[in-house]
Amino acid sequence: MLPLPWSQWPAEARLLLGMVALWSVIGLLVLTSASWWVAEREMGDGAFYLKRQLIWMAASWGLLWLGLRTSLRRWLHLAPLGLWVGIVLVAATLVMGSTVNGASRWLVLGPVQLQPSELVKPFVVLQGAALFAHWKRIGNDQKLLWLGAFGALILLILKQPNLSTAALSGLLLWLLALAGGLSLPMLLGAAGAGGLLGSASIMINEYQRLRVVSFLDPWRDAQGDGYQLVQSLMAIGSGGFLGEGFGLSTQKLQ
Repeated sequence: MLPLPWSQWPAEARLLLGMVALWSVIGLLVLTSASWWVAEREMGDGAFYLKRQLIWMAASWGLLWLGLRTSLRRWLHLAPLGLWVGIVLVAATLVMGSTVNGASRWLVLGPVQLQPSELVKPFVVLQGAALFAHWKRIGNDQKLLWLGAFGALILLILKQPNLSTAALSGLLLWLLALAGGLSLPMLLGAAGAGGLLGSASIMINEYQRLRVVSFLDPWRDAQGDGYQLVQSLMAIGSGGFLGEGFGLSTQKLQ
């Protein structure tokens, strides 16, 4: 199915695609400014990271083009399979995944390193929309099946551990349920359960607790857990609202 001509796109769709293009360009500019000095020192080529990013950007826009050429009905038809495959791949990271800094979030397939929890997000949105849009017209068995699948996915992502992605997935589903018209008690119950689950994860995983503590007081360990936030505060403080100019920031010089 061919996409509609640009002139026939809804204004919201054109705005969304325009924002993606704008942020892609801004991301390239930020990456160039932040990485040029480090790339020149370590790789002998100031544009090293920029070139890599351009390759990945071309691939991602190619996937976007493919998505636009595929009808929404077909994507909705593929969503259940995509969700189950995503759950299996996330589970596989716990068994054979690449572990970095104590987190097993990636699968290494030859020269390619994949993060299944990122790849499954579109199918979470599609299947969640399909579920909650027909919530009042489907049986309890279907409701339990897909709520169980979503719950299993979130728990597996928490197990990696990856609190931010798990929280984002849960929030996406909660907003879809809100848009689908689910009752307020159910929404409040789900929000409370998600809050308790997130709090438990923070209490269990030390690195998550340290992130919370360092966010509240980054200067307490400015060279350790609070390093990134401290550098951000120093960069904003020195550059002000408009910054110091393209390529003129000093924090990247360490």
